[in-house]
Amino acid sequence: MYSIGVDVGGTGIKIGVVDESGNILYRGNCVTDVTGGFDKIIFDIHDVIEDIIAQNNIEKNQSKIKLKAKHIYFDTKNYVIKDNYIEDKDCNYALDYLNSNTDTESPFTTSSDITTNNSYRCVRKSLEESISTIIDKWGGHLVRNNFNISVNSTIGKDRGVTLKYLKNIQTIKSEEIWDNVVTKILPVGKDGLLLPEIYLELEEQLYNIPYTKVVSFNQEIEKLETESDDEYKERLIEDLRSQATSFLNVNKYPQVNYSLSAHLDKITDIGDTIYVEHPNLNIALTTNVISVTYDAISNKYKNIQFGNFKNSLKCIIMSDSLISWHLHLALP
Repeated sequence: MYSIGVDVGGTGIKIGVVDESGNILYRGNCVTDVTGGFDKIIFDIHDVIEDIIAQNNIEKNQSKIKLKAKHIYFDTKNYVIKDNYIEDKDCNYALDYLNSNTDTESPFTTSSDITTNNSYRCVRKSLEESISTIIDKWGGHLVRNNFNISVNSTIGKDRGVTLKYLKNIQTIKSEEIWDNVVTKILPVGKDGLLLPEIYLELEEQLYNIPYTKVVSFNQEIEKLETESDDEYKERLIEDLRSQATSFLNVNKYPQVNYSLSAHLDKITDIGDTIYVEHPNLNIALTTNVISVTYDAISNKYKNIQFGNFKNSLKCIIMSDSLISWHLHLALP
């Protein structure tokens, strides 16, 4: 059985037919013609595959060829930034500055709507690595549209899509982590410091059973020469309460990841919101689409992954399952 591999680059597309051991048997290539958009690139790939099959007398046993291609974004790993320093600038400036200072002129354009300022020293990094660091420092979400790279404060849309878990979901795989769920906390601070109220608890009643934990927090706060002992203690208490409140809000829901092998109406892109009515929760759990598998012939999604995991960009861009499109090309 043969398989077909496709490498879509910024200037050219390379296609190979490989055997079950991964040995390349036949090759073909064409120019990446972006003037005709996504459809033109797909048809060019189709034509090259047809030529390879015809020229090498390869027998076609099926009416479809399945291929897997990475986004053009991954060419950013081929552009290197020697040494540049960004001081107290917004995200849009940081992206533009680094993209314009690669060793070879970059074919990409960049943009961002994040207005907060930050600083970054980039030394001997690829453009791909530098974008990852920018997102770590400035925050936001990576959006890739052909040769345009954006880091936006939000992605996706909320169209009110709701799934009733274990009822109308027939083809779903789920991963749930409940270990860190907490609704009531006894925070412990510097030198065993406790809050006057001892506990902090969520106002909302999310579950039918309590999730209470004792959590110690790091407080690297030194006493000022101008403040009294009572003032210093009050400052520690305010910091402890703030850290504990943030911890409660971050960990009040389980970490979930779902994979649905079906098409969902109104879901169109990465980041779209899906509400899940979970049997163990008194409210709908908010999740976002993190991966899609798309069938270009039926114009439908064959698989949708969604969850509330806070994956870092480095985890996302290194995982083929999260960023690759699966395309079915109809053959005559």
